[in-house]
Amino acid sequence: MFDLPPPQVLDHALSSAVCAAGHMPERLLIADMHERNSKPRLWALDLSDPQHPQVVLQTWVEHGSGSDPKHTGYASVFGNQPDSQMTSLGLYAVGERYRSIQYDRWSYQLLGLDKTNSNALVRGIALHPSKFVTATHQDFSEGCAAVPTDALPKLEKAWGSVSGTYLYIDGKGAPVRTCAAYPHWPTTASVVWQKPKNVCTAGEPS
Repeated sequence: MFDLPPPQVLDHALSSAVCAAGHMPERLLIADMHERNSKPRLWALDLSDPQHPQVVLQTWVEHGSGSDPKHTGYASVFGNQPDSQMTSLGLYAVGERYRSIQYDRWSYQLLGLDKTNSNALVRGIALHPSKFVTATHQDFSEGCAAVPTDALPKLEKAWGSVSGTYLYIDGKGAPVRTCAAYPHWPTTASVVWQKPKNVCTAGEPS
């Protein structure tokens, strides 16, 4: 049995996703960077019945090494600058799938939809698997959302594809959006794969 994200984290994620999509999305990924990296702090939610959200997957996700300079397991600082190796907070659109050269596995590009993560595409920020992320061992990323190697195949089996969904990364100082404040947000999470200038996880499009 999986637990739902903390109520405040869930509220932040839903508010941002509804503003971006213009309606309640049927699927949503949420990462809670208030939690230590040893906790399974990433959720994949089925929201087809908004009154009864279902957890499809709960797993581990890493934060950037720059967000945890003392390597305590807690992300304490967040940033959006290239080469910072920090995690960026806010809402992302999950883009196209591509083959990661480093990991020889399928990954997904992330497009930042907030000022706090607007450089995600330039930085090469991705949702990607890592053999260094397991139930018994956690590591640090270069700012990407790195998950266990079996996480994305499980999601693809359940959803067919992760492309077209949203990922909200919550943490101290994360933007909480209202639709009135952001009337011109994208109405789709479809992202065309582009080769980033700086690479967190290099690869080629699917």
